[in-house]
Amino acid sequence: MKEIFEQGITETYRQKSNHNQQWRDEEISKRNQAYQDELEIERWKLNHKKQTPDSYNTKLEQMRAALEQDKKQVTQTFESHQQQLETNREEGLKSLKSLTDKLKETSKTLVSQKILNPDALTNIVKETGQLSQPGSPKRGYSSKPWRSQISH
Repeated sequence: MKEIFEQGITETYRQKSNHNQQWRDEEISKRNQAYQDELEIERWKLNHKKQTPDSYNTKLEQMRAALEQDKKQVTQTFESHQQQLETNREEGLKSLKSLTDKLKETSKTLVSQKILNPDALTNIVKETGQLSQPGSPKRGYSSKPWRSQISH
């Protein structure tokens, strides 16, 4: 059961990480395209004598610096998101371990106080584990059809 949750936490991390990488690539691509568009405008101005070569070169340097700054900002945001994802994954795994340990301790206490017998505990674990397996009944649906026939 614990392994299933660990796999879920790891898979969620992987999906979000891939999403972050895709976002970063799209943002950099958008900013590169905006830079190219602005560059074309500046070239047109230069070719049509709307500005001097010196002002063109100055504008070009400003644009390059702005693009580099944008790329750094996108990369920093990406790295920040990646770090937060890693932190969340680690906290999720720690929380899962803590909950598992508490469940084990509570189970031992219930068994030792004869509130719950070990066989019932084993059946609970088996039944709970089956709920998360592919092809098993979903929550709220009984795997034992006779349960629905009991009148209340």
